[in-house]
Amino acid sequence: RSDLKLDDDSQRVNRPGFQDGEIIEQNPPEYSSVPKGTKIKVVVQSDNQPVQHAPEPGDESIQAKYHLKVRLTGIQESVQVRIAIVDARGTRDVLTQRGNPDESIDVTAIGFGKQVTFQVYYNGTMVYEQVQAAPPELLTPTPTPSETPPDGGN
Repeated sequence: RSDLKLDDDSQRVNRPGFQDGEIIEQNPPEYSSVPKGTKIKVVVQSDNQPVQHAPEPGDESIQAKYHLKVRLTGIQESVQVRIAIVDARGTRDVLTQRGNPDESIDVTAIGFGKQVTFQVYYNGTMVYEQVQAAPPELLTPTPTPSETPPDGGN
């Protein structure tokens, strides 16, 4: 319906936790309001690429997929809902849409760093905030074979 175009400069990477062919990043972000014909640049999971190993803890390149489910409560009529994610790279909107009382909204977003914070706004006023930590397997680097003691640690 929006006549969006896929940018020819899309990238394929292999990151743990994603399925082959899954879009793991896109710019502009999903649910953004963009003019018809806008080119969308994507990063796609490809199991055929070399695996990108977990970064050091605290490194803003730690990247994970986060989910938020929100039930629109405390409203009597339709509101403009905006959901932002705050992470090591800053704040960005991941959803902007009209919402109705008691409606449920599911959001999936890519976040960077040790944790992210989702912020939910109704008509420009923040009404809810939720902090989520990165999955533990991304925070604990696994030793490479050269770091394993030759006797197996015994």
